[in-house]
Amino acid sequence: MNCYHCQSNINEYDLFCHNCGRELINKCSNNNCDYGYISLKSTDKYCRLCGSETIFKEKGYIGVEEDNQEYENYLKLVENEMENDDIPF
Repeated sequence: MNCYHCQSNINEYDLFCHNCGRELINKCSNNNCDYGYISLKSTDKYCRLCGSETIFKEKGYIGVEEDNQEYENYLKLVENEMENDDIPF
């Protein structure tokens, strides 16, 4: 098994990478959430139960580039709609 960040060889039950120090288990950042102690998928940005950011999203391990791309796509969509929209005045 390898660290998702630095690809160092890690043990299956390690909580942190011995090489880069990254957390290896993604979980809900809300300590009051029932999912706060349950491992989520490494790609999950938000908790499925309460909607809080996951630890990986909060620390910037995932989601920044994806969120930026989603926002850019949204801006392009709005821009295209404005160009194609018939303004009545």
